[in-house]
Amino acid sequence: MTIPPPVRRATILTLALLLLAGVLLCALVHLRMPWIAGDYLASWGVRARGLARTGDLLSLSRMTLPGPAGAYPPLWPLLLAGVARLTGGYDELRLTALFPLLCLLAALFAIQSTSAPLPGRLLAGAAVALLPFYRTPLYGGYAEALLVVFLLAAFSEVDRLATDRIAVLRMSAFLVLATLTKREGFLVALFFVAALAFARRFREAAVAGAATVILGVFPWSLFFHLAKIPLGRDDFQLAAFDLAKLGLVGGYLLEHVLVPKGLWLAGAIAILAFSPVTRRRRRAVLLSALAYVALLFLSMAFTLQPPVWHAQWSWDRLVLVPIVFLIPVLAECVSEQFSPPSEPA
Repeated sequence: MTIPPPVRRATILTLALLLLAGVLLCALVHLRMPWIAGDYLASWGVRARGLARTGDLLSLSRMTLPGPAGAYPPLWPLLLAGVARLTGGYDELRLTALFPLLCLLAALFAIQSTSAPLPGRLLAGAAVALLPFYRTPLYGGYAEALLVVFLLAAFSEVDRLATDRIAVLRMSAFLVLATLTKREGFLVALFFVAALAFARRFREAAVAGAATVILGVFPWSLFFHLAKIPLGRDDFQLAAFDLAKLGLVGGYLLEHVLVPKGLWLAGAIAILAFSPVTRRRRRAVLLSALAYVALLFLSMAFTLQPPVWHAQWSWDRLVLVPIVFLIPVLAECVSEQFSPPSEPA
């Protein structure tokens, strides 16, 4: 189907404005008030403020929640402390400017990750910028904003692997940074490596996997091990397994997530169904996202928290990762309806 030039220009302008609106809405939500709630107050902010004031890396193990101190990946507190030092002191209100900046970076990397004409790429960028995560005041100061940037940056290198020799190094570096941002980053890196292997890119998978373990996991784990600090509070344990928890969580997700958002899910499935070329080209991504969501759900059988409470307060942040990988794929599917891409060589 050929789109008339005036319609194409209007579409490009509209999508660019939507992307800008997403970033501006993010700024409007977060610049009005300092980060003072949720996991930022209990965890990330404590570590970052302690590091900014003392310069002591052991500050990364501190938290306000009851229980033993624990070590988490250090990059987000290090970034917050570094920005605070550069801006004249630790001020939660000044730090809020990071969130719209990270929203913009995520949108730009989504554009870069999408193999489609300009309207399709702008559609991906606008969709990422308009994600509810960026407009939720509670999530101000959460590390997911930085994690999403690194994951989309790594994804943006995948299509360059065949033509650019150093693309694998850039991709591996972004996966290392994601691993150093949140523990979920390491899990996503493993799925990323598995997807590369599934696509028969064994050399790239080996390089990315080795870099993630050697540079992303080993250094900070060794530091905290030598400091005799446990590697974080665990919300899951094998001994806590109870199959009934899955029934409770499944019922909650069905009532409060799948049914209210069923039209979005049905629309995504329909777009995939009518896009065979993109579906085949991105099958490794689709299978990895499906496996990741299934693993998240099954993990709730091992939670130490009340299962419904745990799902209620974590499901949207946990599925943020597969969603940001699926957005470029779905944008490519939409583009396929207007200008079918060629099959990969």
